[in-house]
Amino acid sequence: MSTLTNTLSLPRKRDVNGRKAVLLAGKIWFLVATPGLWVFALYIFGFYGLTAFQGNHARWAEALPEGFLPHDPVGNGALITHIVFAFFINVGGPLQFIPAFRRKYPKFHRYNGRLLVFSGLVV
Repeated sequence: MSTLTNTLSLPRKRDVNGRKAVLLAGKIWFLVATPGLWVFALYIFGFYGLTAFQGNHARWAEALPEGFLPHDPVGNGALITHIVFAFFINVGGPLQFIPAFRRKYPKFHRYNGRLLVFSGLVV
């Protein structure tokens, strides 16, 4: 005579090393990418911002194939919009991913997020 035994085996607890690896990779990416984004934002402000404040839009031709064209108000407006909102994205984007910053400044986090979504749609 044989006895049939039903065994119920519960799934093993998930290995958390995969989760830790992903979190570590995200932190490393953040530490590498953020300084690059902020250096680029400094470039945007330092080159485009300062030359615009000086009224020297002609220098933009050094960095852009078409640059700032005196007889193209629509194109110039699109270019300026792109540059301004790219600056906001490069500066504000990384701040959204810092948990301590979100906890300490929740109101800024919300407005910054709204500005980033708007900037992404405009750019």
